[in-house]
Amino acid sequence: FVQVFEALEGRDAARSLAAAVPAELRELLESGGLDPLGWYPIELNCALHRAAQAVTGKGRELAFRIGEAAMQQHVTASLRHLFSELSPEALQDHATRTFHAFYDTGRVEIVSAQPRDVCARWVGCVGFDENLWTDILGACSGALLAAGARSPEITVLEGGGPGDRSMHARAVWS
Repeated sequence: FVQVFEALEGRDAARSLAAAVPAELRELLESGGLDPLGWYPIELNCALHRAAQAVTGKGRELAFRIGEAAMQQHVTASLRHLFSELSPEALQDHATRTFHAFYDTGRVEIVSAQPRDVCARWVGCVGFDENLWTDILGACSGALLAAGARSPEITVLEGGGPGDRSMHARAVWS
């Protein structure tokens, strides 16, 4: 999170981030104890997004950009191949593994997959706020971009708001 935030918003904003988070999180940030690929409690992710928005004065679009950039860094050539084949089973497998690498609650399922058109549903996501949902949408966009998609458009069909434990979204691209 911090490395992506710094790349997007600059070193000064990243330095200010530590002052804007709760004390226990501040200690992790200052000691370099946040592993970019590590798992952290939902509350910590929510606090990081709130602090990032407070530091920059930006809204949920920042959460989208952070998710998008983080996923673009994470994607490998195997995902590029996966999207070119667009097998629903392969998408489900990758989406599930990626989601569970970062979250210990909920699950994602691919509802439908056709060339350049995918619907996914996240369910049982306890503790998610608007920023985490928006981060996930950004990550979906980032995965598509990294896989060679052009102009991805992601639409929330249901859920994905404050207090929601689920979200249904559709992505289309050229």
